[in-house]
Amino acid sequence: MTVKLQIHNATFTVDGQPDTVVQVMPEPNGSVSYTIKFGGDATTHGHVPATNVLQSAEALQFVADTLGSMVPGRLSPFVRGWISTAADANHIAIKVGFWNDKPTDLEIISVMQNRLAEIRGLLKDNPLDEAFEGFTRIESELAKMVIRLMDLAHVRGWRIPQAVETIMKRHSEA
Repeated sequence: MTVKLQIHNATFTVDGQPDTVVQVMPEPNGSVSYTIKFGGDATTHGHVPATNVLQSAEALQFVADTLGSMVPGRLSPFVRGWISTAADANHIAIKVGFWNDKPTDLEIISVMQNRLAEIRGLLKDNPLDEAFEGFTRIESELAKMVIRLMDLAHVRGWRIPQAVETIMKRHSEA
């Protein structure tokens, strides 16, 4: 019996040259093996039993977040996640033709205002959204508004997630 494994690879570069290569190999029994080859000869290997994949993912995410916070100028996981999701939102908006008519910032903000007006009307009765199973209409309308905000911020280069972090930090110190 032949089993074909799907190996996930990532190569990170410095000055245009490969510096670190990561391979993640999910195995048929549910366990996961990984290899990290750093520049030079340093290599790290690991094997995660099937029963500990979730715990290992959380632990490794904590390690990544902690190491990342120690690197000056490194964006936080929140900012990196926002930027990635905003880029996806923009790609989808382009694909469905949202930007074909080149809407102005005012027109886009009006779309968000209309979503808020819809939400205000749903405050007394917030039914499940038939188009997006498992979510209420308020949840899906707020999500659509955030998606439009992310798309606009991406196009304009607005640093919304960094502003969110700065404002929250300042308020937490008050």
